[in-house]
Amino acid sequence: MQNGEVKNLTIQGSVETNAKKNTLGGIVGVINNSTIDNCINEVTVTNKTGDYSVGGIAGWSGGDATIKNSINKANVTGGHQTGGIIAANQGIKLTIENCKNYGTITNEAGYAIAGIVGEDTSSATKTIIKNSTNYGEIKGTNTTDVTKSLGGLVGIILKELEIDNSNNEGKITIDSNSSFYVGGLVGRVEGVVNINNSHNKNTITSINQSSTNDKSKNVGGLIGAASSTQTSIITNSSNEKEGVISGGVRAGGLTGEFAAGLIINKCYNLANISTDTTGTYGTYIGGLVAYNSGYGPSHEDIVILNSYNKGNLNGSFDSNYSSNVGGLVGAQNTGSTEFNSKIINSYNQGNISSTHILSGIIRVVSKNVTLNNVYNVGLLNNTNINNNYIIGHKNTDATVNYKNVYYLNSLSGTLPEDTTNVIGKSADEMKNQSFVTLLNTNKNSINLTDIDSRLTGYTLCDWKLGTSGYPELDCK
Repeated sequence: MQNGEVKNLTIQGSVETNAKKNTLGGIVGVINNSTIDNCINEVTVTNKTGDYSVGGIAGWSGGDATIKNSINKANVTGGHQTGGIIAANQGIKLTIENCKNYGTITNEAGYAIAGIVGEDTSSATKTIIKNSTNYGEIKGTNTTDVTKSLGGLVGIILKELEIDNSNNEGKITIDSNSSFYVGGLVGRVEGVVNINNSHNKNTITSINQSSTNDKSKNVGGLIGAASSTQTSIITNSSNEKEGVISGGVRAGGLTGEFAAGLIINKCYNLANISTDTTGTYGTYIGGLVAYNSGYGPSHEDIVILNSYNKGNLNGSFDSNYSSNVGGLVGAQNTGSTEFNSKIINSYNQGNISSTHILSGIIRVVSKNVTLNNVYNVGLLNNTNINNNYIIGHKNTDATVNYKNVYYLNSLSGTLPEDTTNVIGKSADEMKNQSFVTLLNTNKNSINLTDIDSRLTGYTLCDWKLGTSGYPELDCK
């Protein structure tokens, strides 16, 4: 459809093809400089060849296109890219607003699978998703050695993506022994993404993995993985307790591996995370970020502020390989590029279990980490107490700047060599209003722009006593 509009349409039936290079959509195949408004698709859409784009409402978009107030109720199967609303954006701008997907989205031979948009391609300029929700199950299986990207909302983003007030409530399952990127909202980021007030509310599961694997298997409650020179921003967003994560080699409550600049502000994870797959290049579990990685393009630092983890973390690994579990960040490793992690005004309450290294906040392999006004009360459960690090384990060439860092003094494990600004307190002391007052006093002394120039205009949340008795953030 070129320069047109489809409005107030409901369509039923099925469409199926065995032909290659076919673009299929329940309402239209291609939407170019056009609008779809208030339409409902009940047409089952199937491409058996695994080629081209298959979408519940449209196949792909060009120019400036809008799909709004529309619903897909049918199952969508096959294609290179598969989406509940649209398979791919190849235009200047695609806007998805007030849309819902209820159909099951399934793909075997293709690579981009999602409830709303399969792929924001390299030909696109920008994709915007507002006030939209996926309720349908997302399933990816591998019959060929294809790297798959699955997302509750978007499979792959190659240019620019904005997500606002949009959620995933559909179960996501990946069945593959090849590499994959799976996120509750976005599978893989190779451009820049800004996420605001958006949440994952269902399980993410990897099945039929071998116990030891050399593939890149990234799972995140919001984003599977990222590799970009640009800084992405996640604000007021979460992986809820229903978003339990099982499997993967790099698994995080918000993101898996991140080789890109990132600001996480006012976010949290409530879901439990577990994996028993060992990566031969390292396995990482983090309450918020699994792996802050430098193995990608040069990029900005990762900043976590006003955020927390309450989910329990559990990893059962082959002890012959490096494995790391951290209450907020599984590990930082800068690889071939120079960048750092900064964690400010945040905390971990999740319990941590592993057969390898445990860190209450973050494992630091190299370069610099800043911890300011943070605390950990999560229990550390490793039969080898020498692998329990109450705040974090660091390599000799790494530097950690501690300021106003607190921990529950009944925890068993190793403290940093320099404990000048690392302070143990009893449970009674930490559950007291005087500790809340202390955290708020510390918070008021922090100048964010001195820590990172990108934080101009950001503010720090107040603290209050929470329902658990420990202080919690009050981000109004």
